[in-house]
Amino acid sequence: MEGQPSRVPAAKLGAGFWQTVRAVLWSFFGVRRRADYERDAVQLNPVAVIIAGVMAAAALCRLATRRRQFNRALIETKEPNNG
Repeated sequence: MEGQPSRVPAAKLGAGFWQTVRAVLWSFFGVRRRADYERDAVQLNPVAVIIAGVMAAAALCRLATRRRQFNRALIETKEPNNG
């Protein structure tokens, strides 16, 4: 049919941003259903997965650093002054 746009199945369009982020976060957690893994292997763009993985790792490192700074500051406020 000529005047109508062709309909492409969602699986052919590739994964969106949130699907990529969700797959990367699940991989950080280490739990993934086989069916979801196989679907993501077909749909996800490897470059997008690498970029999302690096960004998630950087965010995790930043979160750990901030947590450590917070704990250190909390301990310093509780220590009595000896002097």
